[in-house]
Amino acid sequence: MADHPVSSLLKRIHFLWIFGILVFSAEIFSLYFFKDSATSFSSEVTFRTFLSEHGPYQFWMAAHSPNIFRVVFQTFLLILIIVISREFKKPNFFKLISAFQLDLMSVGVNVVSFTLLLSMLIIYSDPMPLISQPLSPASIFYTISPLLWLTYFLSIVSLLFPLRTAFQWIGKNALLTLFIATVTGFAINQDMSDGIINFWSAILLQPTLDLAFLLARGFGLDAQLFPSRGGFPVFGTSQFHVEIWPACSGYEGMALIISLLLAYCYIQRDVLRISRSLLVIPFACLAMFFLNAIRIAVLIAIGHFYSPELAINGFHLVAGWLNLLAIFIASLALLNLTPYFLMNPKLYMRDDIGDIIFLAPLVALITFGLFTKILVTNFDWLYPIPIFICVLILLWCRKYFFFIIERISFFAIIMGVLTFFLWVYLIPVDKNQSLYFLQHLENIPVGLSLLWLSFRLIGAVLIVPIAEELAFRGFLFPWSMDWFTNLLTRNAPLKPLSQYFNSISNFLSLILTSVLFGVLHSEMLAGSLAGIGFGLVYMHRRKLIDAIAAHAITNALLAIDVIYFGNWSYW
Repeated sequence: MADHPVSSLLKRIHFLWIFGILVFSAEIFSLYFFKDSATSFSSEVTFRTFLSEHGPYQFWMAAHSPNIFRVVFQTFLLILIIVISREFKKPNFFKLISAFQLDLMSVGVNVVSFTLLLSMLIIYSDPMPLISQPLSPASIFYTISPLLWLTYFLSIVSLLFPLRTAFQWIGKNALLTLFIATVTGFAINQDMSDGIINFWSAILLQPTLDLAFLLARGFGLDAQLFPSRGGFPVFGTSQFHVEIWPACSGYEGMALIISLLLAYCYIQRDVLRISRSLLVIPFACLAMFFLNAIRIAVLIAIGHFYSPELAINGFHLVAGWLNLLAIFIASLALLNLTPYFLMNPKLYMRDDIGDIIFLAPLVALITFGLFTKILVTNFDWLYPIPIFICVLILLWCRKYFFFIIERISFFAIIMGVLTFFLWVYLIPVDKNQSLYFLQHLENIPVGLSLLWLSFRLIGAVLIVPIAEELAFRGFLFPWSMDWFTNLLTRNAPLKPLSQYFNSISNFLSLILTSVLFGVLHSEMLAGSLAGIGFGLVYMHRRKLIDAIAAHAITNALLAIDVIYFGNWSYW
């Protein structure tokens, strides 16, 4: 049987892509190895650093060419990903690729420019002759070296993708290209990132303190600014005052809320009116500003009237996350319940709550868990409260979850056991934390200790697995799979590749939900691998009960290990 034309095309371009990727990977590694050649007068000062600080202005571009090249190259890779993701689902994309040939001229230009660049990075080890003789042939050659970097960059791109198509997209999306380049430059350049942080913290800090001062006075506190220590302002009362670091200005919360809302608007761009939805972002930032000032005022009030330890080790650690969670949930509610922001309000504003109810137990668990951490600092004595509230929500919404009750697969049992062994292998027991945990349990009456342990056991083995699996495998996994599938097959789906689209969507959804599952837990690696295991269990039969059972078995074995062997640090 003859191969499908699409399969034949993929085979034809396979070698060319592998060749191009291997070539530029080896070249980039070589250039990166020699990019910071040390000078002869100091092993701590690089060639580029010395030229940028002491050399004439004409050397600036050449001295920073590798950094500029890195920003431009990573920007182009991101643009390439966007182009391919948009064009891959169209039949014309394969015609474009089939017409792409590995040009011998591009290969020759790539080899020559790479050789010249590598030679320059090796030969120019001492900048003193260049500075002392700025008009010498060596200095002039080094000054025009950015042209070499540009030539090398274009030769690499031509090995991977048709230049004309990429540049046409850049011309049509100049603003998006500028935005990607700016973000990329800030992300990989620490000096630029620090400059932005210092700039915004300086702008936000004073008005935040002014508002916090007015609020604290409203609480009846004699708040004032004390002489700074270590360059940071000191705010509070004579009985309790704290240093206000740049992070307290609120720029972190604003950056997070902007990123979350931008990501949500992009994901829901087929549902939301983007030009209108983006108006929510400045109001969300303004709300974060006010809540941050309230947070500082309440922190001072708690420390002054009640407990400095609770203010610092309880409220201070949790209040910022509560502010972010409250603003994000309020913004989502506004975007989804207000017709002004929706393309088709009648279609999306329905009476039924749909699959969003799957998030309710976990949201309640996290939210009330954060609130309890405000009230206690040394031990999680209030753990039963979020568990009890989560149980109430599960009982109230039980009609939505009856369908998950089915027979458990043997694969779920095996995966639950394997995940337990993986967890204890990746996370060693902390003896000091275990002793600290046990001492607190021994300092209270036996009856209260057993009651707390009962809630902890029920929560770990039953409630937490149900809440987390409803959210991650019950809601997020199917939702992300549908989104990835629609992204790949939008407009003109390719029927010969539909099975590949489903496989890619499954894989991307598994990785996304597993990474987010790991973020939710204190141990990122172990949590992500556990998420992969529970995700595979769910994918095996598409039964949510399997993921819940695997998760519950893992936590039950951990509970046995905790109680029987005294490894309390796992709790």
